[in-house]
Amino acid sequence: MPACACLLPLTCWALPLPTRLPRPGVLLEEARHLPTGVWQTLLLITLVVVLSLLWNWRLQVQIRERRAAQNLLQDQLAFQFSLLNGLPTPLYVRDLEGRLTTCNRAYETFFGSTLEALRGTRVQEQALAPAGLAELLEQEHQRLLEHRQPRYFDCCIERDGRPHHVYQWLVPFYSARGRLQGLLGGWIDISERKRLELALREARRQALEASAAKGEFLAAMSHELRTPLNALVGLLELEVTRTPAPSENLRVAQQSANAMMELIGNILDLDKIESGQMHLQPRPTNLVPLLEGSRELFAAQARQRGVALRLRCALPAERRYRLDPLRLRQVLHNLLGNALKFTPSGHVELAVRARDGGPGLSRLEFRVSDTGIGIPRDVQPHIFEPYRQAHGEISSLGKGSGLGLKICDQLVRLMGGRIHLDSDAGQGCRIGFTLEAEWEQGGVAMQALAPSPAPAGEPGAAGLRVLVVDDVPVNGLVLQQQLAALGHDARVLDCGREALEAWKGGGFDVLISDCNMPGLDGYALASAVRAWEREQGRAPATLIGYTASAVAQEAERCQRAGMDDLLIKPVTLAALREVLPAIVPREVAAGFDLGHLERLPGFDAQALERLLDELERTLQAELAALDACPPGDRAESIAQDAHRLSGLACTIDAPELLGACRELERAGDPQALARARSLLRRRLEQLLAGLRRRRGGT
Repeated sequence: MPACACLLPLTCWALPLPTRLPRPGVLLEEARHLPTGVWQTLLLITLVVVLSLLWNWRLQVQIRERRAAQNLLQDQLAFQFSLLNGLPTPLYVRDLEGRLTTCNRAYETFFGSTLEALRGTRVQEQALAPAGLAELLEQEHQRLLEHRQPRYFDCCIERDGRPHHVYQWLVPFYSARGRLQGLLGGWIDISERKRLELALREARRQALEASAAKGEFLAAMSHELRTPLNALVGLLELEVTRTPAPSENLRVAQQSANAMMELIGNILDLDKIESGQMHLQPRPTNLVPLLEGSRELFAAQARQRGVALRLRCALPAERRYRLDPLRLRQVLHNLLGNALKFTPSGHVELAVRARDGGPGLSRLEFRVSDTGIGIPRDVQPHIFEPYRQAHGEISSLGKGSGLGLKICDQLVRLMGGRIHLDSDAGQGCRIGFTLEAEWEQGGVAMQALAPSPAPAGEPGAAGLRVLVVDDVPVNGLVLQQQLAALGHDARVLDCGREALEAWKGGGFDVLISDCNMPGLDGYALASAVRAWEREQGRAPATLIGYTASAVAQEAERCQRAGMDDLLIKPVTLAALREVLPAIVPREVAAGFDLGHLERLPGFDAQALERLLDELERTLQAELAALDACPPGDRAESIAQDAHRLSGLACTIDAPELLGACRELERAGDPQALARARSLLRRRLEQLLAGLRRRRGGT
């Protein structure tokens, strides 16, 4: 059957309807006999109808898609409009000429205008304040359009007489084809942040002022308290030392004075730690003598209480550990003092051992244990809080300020460790800490860390001639008696200028001066002495500061003034014993040392006297020869004299004379030669004067 036979029903509508429908077979038979043109017409009509239907369906789909796209675009525009105007920060758009094209509602509200009134205006036309703001914004706009890089900066916009600190931002925007169209801009009001910053700066300034005022108050309090304590502690110590069997009242008075001194020191240390002004000064230290010295310091107290004080030290004697010996000793003394205070019987033990922590590194473990009353478990979490013993729960454990353990904890943390505590009520206490320290092989510890040497008055100790300067007579008197008890001779003056003249007159080995005095204070006195020594070509003498102000700045100030050491009032005999043995004895200070000759076999007093006679004649002859030599003479005789004097300097161990001879040998030009000759003459005069002082002459 032809393919178009299926369209036969459609053709029936175009033909006249018969009165009686023929049979289907008849219709098909008749359709076969239709002309070809009819079938082509019918096919064309059918194709047109189908294409029309397809086009109509496609058109309906496109209309629906366009309507959906339009709705989506309208939704997006509505969202962007709501978003733009809903933002609390002002936003705006400017074209390439800097004219405003659109803005949000926050921008309109800020300037009290509308978009219609603002559209097309430039920055200069908006009456911005303060003066110069419009020019700044215009420059930033031009810079952005030129470099096409975002800009961010702070500025201040005044509106209605109120300044608004804003964070301004500018970014370029481009068309779909990548062409620059203008800029987007806006700002965030940071006025509240600025106010907070100002408030924080003001609060910080007030806190610093309060901290400085507290520091000044503590320093003043320390100075005012230490000044009378200096006399009290010093005199009590002298009385206890001199009295074979001191009374109980005298011992209680001394212990109370020492407790007051310790309390003042703890308050200052705690303030320095909390303010961040406590700085460690690590140095190679032999811990063995330090630990032995700590045990000896508390040995007398332990004997009085009937408590055994033990030291178990498992450290290599030849190793020196790099740490701060002063702060470590302070921690150990606090722990030992607390252990003895709360141990009525039994023993207190200080145990130290080292574990290898790597090449050149050790883990030092310190532990102080006792058989005392112990610390209850419920109290232990609060034991390291400052002034905690002022509260009822632990005040029954004993007397004290409650600062010692707090300072120990802070110092150990500063040194990189952590204190650990193990105790039960009635079962003693074990408290310790671990420090990591580098170590090196070396000799003995520093002089100041060794056990206290024997008093200078004992045989073998060399007495020093000390010039003491203090404007408070009682302090000078106490220090003079303390020095006398150690076997030293002291002269006391109360005026810095008189002390300077007395020092220039000679006859002193050490100068101990109060730092704070009216007129020429200790700092100025030390600077004047150092300047005079340089002018005269003299070797630097030992200058020691002496103050009641126990702050770190005092030590730095003393060092800048040229002092060698600093004593903090109240000064004890132990402190003087630590400082004075390091000072060169008088004969060495005079410029020579005959000790190596005196130790020779057969070198008796007569041989020494003959040597001194010959040395005095030689020095006089050398001075005369030096004066007789013409100033401009640079002949071989000068070199020979220098070589001969170098041999003499080595024989009598006179390093300053040897240095002057070396300078004379190296002098090349006439000026250097003149300076070297002058230096050599001063050294010879000093040697001669020192020799005469030793022999008791003028």
